Amino acid sequence: MSQPPVTRERRVLYTDFSLPTDEGARSPNEAVLRRIREGAPSTVTQAPSPVAGG
Repeated sequence: MSQPPVTRERRVLYTDFSLPTDEGARSPNEAVLRRIREGAPSTVTQAPSPVAGG
């Protein structure tokens, strides 16, 4: 069973799905932001939990 955060809020990044593409993007910057957002799971790292059993 999952436990609530003890010291601070828990942030979650869902990586198993993508948002639908917006073919009618209003500006070129939207396409840039989409590429950054969709690439985040492969470019952001997180240190292993010190609580994890090993």
